[in-house]
Amino acid sequence: MSIRTPRLACVLGVAAVLCLPACASGERATAARADAGEQTSSATCSAGAPALRELRLSSGDAAGARDSLSLAAKDQLKLGDVSRLQGACARELQAFRMADLYLSGAVALRLGEDGQPHPAGDDAAAYRALFAIGPQQAHPEAPAGEFVMATRVEAGALGTQAGEFVGLWREASASKLYAFSRDAAGRFGAARLLLDSRLPLRSVSYFPAPDSPSGRLGLVQEAAGEIRLISIDWFHPRPTSH
Repeated sequence: MSIRTPRLACVLGVAAVLCLPACASGERATAARADAGEQTSSATCSAGAPALRELRLSSGDAAGARDSLSLAAKDQLKLGDVSRLQGACARELQAFRMADLYLSGAVALRLGEDGQPHPAGDDAAAYRALFAIGPQQAHPEAPAGEFVMATRVEAGALGTQAGEFVGLWREASASKLYAFSRDAAGRFGAARLLLDSRLPLRSVSYFPAPDSPSGRLGLVQEAAGEIRLISIDWFHPRPTSH
């Protein structure tokens, strides 16, 4: 099992970050097949549905995830845990951050002491907070493709520049992540490529390290036969855009 329970932590380089997925896509994300994958309706996977208790996390295809990603900021990014969500409701996964997983409709799951997801009702406020910038607020000078969402780069103990974000764009079956800033007046800074994914991404989330200018990105990736939860450690001693 590559997903750890909420009390465990690790040190990666100079950054001390929690060894859990950080993590987020919008409601428009396309469905992917899951291992137990019959086509269940969203009603079947609503808060309190028995099918939620059948969801399980297991080790994902780390080699496949690595091959699908091209890291533009190689000196700042390091691939972490790769897991897959299994069960009839796995295809409904939209985002994850730390020990929290979110299905369509803001249905929330939380990793327990056993390292497995357990139903936690619905949490629309926490779900919306992951999507700090929506499609109607897309970066005006970003590259071609469909803007999906952006999540806020929250300040850790050492702080980061206010108004920094990581955004997700999709083009055909590929996806790209860019870092950028937006000031109080709504003006966007230049977008800087972080990584390419040859497979579709549904969302990105960010969780800051407590004691260094770094954090953990959480990606939900659609792969053949599985929904992947990919964690990437991001060390960014400089502002995310310049």
